[in-house]
Amino acid sequence: MKNDWLALPGIPAGPAVWERLPVRTVQFEGVQDGAHREDWSLNSFVDEVIHEYNETTILVGHDLGGVVASMAAVRKPPRAVVLSGTALGSWWFWTRLSAKPMLNRFFYHTFKGTLFVRLGGGESTLERFSKPAGVQHDPDRMRVLAKHMKPPRGLHKELAAVCPVFLMWGKREVFYPGFVAKSLSQSMNAPLFWNEGGHYCMWTHPHQFLETMKHIESVLPIKM
Repeated sequence: MKNDWLALPGIPAGPAVWERLPVRTVQFEGVQDGAHREDWSLNSFVDEVIHEYNETTILVGHDLGGVVASMAAVRKPPRAVVLSGTALGSWWFWTRLSAKPMLNRFFYHTFKGTLFVRLGGGESTLERFSKPAGVQHDPDRMRVLAKHMKPPRGLHKELAAVCPVFLMWGKREVFYPGFVAKSLSQSMNAPLFWNEGGHYCMWTHPHQFLETMKHIESVLPIKM
């Protein structure tokens, strides 16, 4: 790869979904590593990554990481932002709703993340990401994070104004359906590339994902 790529992960699978691609990753403190986290606001996640990249870096964000990448880019523009399986607006209402007592019990305490990794890619992702070594699926932390998932209003417009934006979306995406990707693409004038996989297409279909990464590098304007 010609550029520095920094991948910002979602949950519950975390940074391991990027292990088949030539990218750097970060792991958000206290989300899956058992460390104490005082602040769960989205801005606190931005503070964690803002010093991990510069203007030559391409940020690629997945799920939670897509929101963090977008907010970080507004504060400190990278070379480009690539979004996959995420949303920047009102779609997160459903995530916040899942933090309500009854739904929280179902999604986070009963399944502890396994439901999400199964739906995101099938049995292969369930086997790899349901209980990876060193990763904790703490229901209470997932609930707290869900409550804070409210991106700033107009984030997509601010992002599109500061750097090139691209979308890589799984055709089998179940959490952020294709119409979410099409809406983002239209509102930001961002090219949309489809992958044959689902939510974890960067792991289930890495070769296709990599080819799209290379294409994005080839169409980015040369920085003087």
